[in-house]
Amino acid sequence: MDLEDLQCAVCHRMYAAAGDQVPRLLPENGLTYCTGCVAALLAGSEGQDTFFAPEDDETPVVRKNAAEEYPKNFTIIKMAARYKKQ
Repeated sequence: MDLEDLQCAVCHRMYAAAGDQVPRLLPENGLTYCTGCVAALLAGSEGQDTFFAPEDDETPVVRKNAAEEYPKNFTIIKMAARYKKQ
C-alpha cells in the first residue's frame, strides 16, 4: 500500500475518520474523495442532476444535497488509522 492510497486524489490530504477529510465513496464509479472535495464538486455542479469525478469524465455521479450524504469509505478510514499508528 502506498501513501497515495490514503490521500485524496484532488487535495492530497490524508484521509481521517472525522471532519472534512472523511473519505466519501461515489457509488456510480467506485472512486473516493474527501468530504471537502466532494463538497466542492457539488458546489461546482449546483443546478445539475449529475456531476463528473476528476478521474472519470465518462460516468455521471448522481448529485446529492451534501457531501455527507455519500457513504463513508470505512476500509480507507481503517487503513489510514493503521498507517498513522506506525
